[in-house]
Amino acid sequence: MSRSGGAGNGDRPTLSNDALQRRVHTNLARVGGVVDLFTDPGLLEAATAEHREKAGPDFEYVSLVGDRDPPLDYRKPPEGGSSAGRSVL
Repeated sequence: MSRSGGAGNGDRPTLSNDALQRRVHTNLARVGGVVDLFTDPGLLEAATAEHREKAGPDFEYVSLVGDRDPPLDYRKPPEGGSSAGRSVL
């Protein structure tokens, strides 16, 4: 329910003020961590070293989607004509 007592967004409930503040603080913490990684090269090197240590020397990444072409080729023009007049975004 919205603060006015109505549904406000159809069937989607709105967030309480406390829940909204928690989300904002959580996202600020995440952004702060990313900023730290970009501004402190030593932190990034330490995180990389920790990952390599935990993964082990025999770790080999295997994609979950397998070894195949992407399902969509966004750069390929549509079949059946040119892309003139159509948005590419």
